[in-house]
Amino acid sequence: MTAPPAPSLPPLHDILQPEGVPVWPPGPGVWIALALLVVTAGTVLYGIWQRGRLRRGALRELTALRQRCGDGEADRFALGVSTLLRRVALSRFPRQQVASLFGGAWLQFLDRSGHTDAFTHGPGRFLGWRLWSGRGAVDVDALERVARAWITTVCR
Repeated sequence: MTAPPAPSLPPLHDILQPEGVPVWPPGPGVWIALALLVVTAGTVLYGIWQRGRLRRGALRELTALRQRCGDGEADRFALGVSTLLRRVALSRFPRQQVASLFGGAWLQFLDRSGHTDAFTHGPGRFLGWRLWSGRGAVDVDALERVARAWITTVCR
């Protein structure tokens, strides 16, 4: 007896590779991450713009105050600088931290927040008790420089 003939096999093909994962359109996770990134970047940029706006406005107001107050109005200039610095501080720091400060505590706060000692030991000390007592002379140029430096530091 003869063995039945073996069934003939069809010709073999190469192994088929799966198609690659398409790059576009991305999955929903990518869209969510992209949206969060855009919102975060927008918030950061808006904050930077607001600080710059505060700094520019305060420096403009300081310059205008200096122009309005002549050489004989040093006390008026010092009072205007004190008011301006208080307004900037109230817009940059919590109200409960700034609003009740006066005298030496106010000067120490200005030094601490501006990373200087120009308010307790320098020309800015006039903004403490001396401003309200009317004693002592104010160096208008030095006070303007100190105030300008503090505004620039605080509104970075």
